Amino acid sequence: MNKVVFDFIKQNEDLIRHSDFQELYAVAESGDHARGIESLSGDNIGLLSETFRRADINPLLFLDHVPGEYFYGNYQLDEIVVPGNCKNINSYAFGGTSITKAILEEGVQSISYNAFFRCPRLKRVVLPPSIDFIEEDAIHPHDYKLEIVCAPNSYADRWAREQHKFTIINTNNFRGW
Repeated sequence: MNKVVFDFIKQNEDLIRHSDFQELYAVAESGDHARGIESLSGDNIGLLSETFRRADINPLLFLDHVPGEYFYGNYQLDEIVVPGNCKNINSYAFGGTSITKAILEEGVQSISYNAFFRCPRLKRVVLPPSIDFIEEDAIHPHDYKLEIVCAPNSYADRWAREQHKFTIINTNNFRGW
C-alpha cells in the first residue's frame, strides 16, 4: 500500500469511521499539512478508493447519493453494491469503469443520465422495486446481452422494456443476484 495513503488512513481513522466520506475526500484534496497528507491528491485519491475496496469498506454506506463522476474511470472495480441509503445515482457516477455487475439495493430511487456510461464489461444491473425514476440513457449497454434484473411490473421493468436493448430477468427474490 502507498505509504502516503497508509499514513492518511492511520492519522484519520476516526474521520474514516464516522464521516460522510465527502468530508474525508475534501480533507485529502485540501493538502492539509497538519494531517500529513500534503501529497495525497490526484492519483492518490483513486488509490484511497482502492484502499477502501481492499479493506472491504464501501464508502457509499456513508452517502445519501452517489456523486457524479464518483468512480469515473476506476478500472479496479469489478462489482459494485449501491446501498439503499444512496437515493440517487448521479450522472457518470460509474462511467468508464470496469464493473461487470451493479447491485442497487432496496431504497435506491433514481438513476441519472449516463450514470453507467462506457462500462464495456457490464453484464448485469439489479434494480430494486424502490426505483421510481430512470433517465432514458442512464444505462448504456455495450451489447444486447446486458441483463436487467427487476421485479415484474415494476417501474424498472417497464423502463427496461421501453428501451428495447436489454435482456430482462424478472424476479421477486433478489438474493444472490
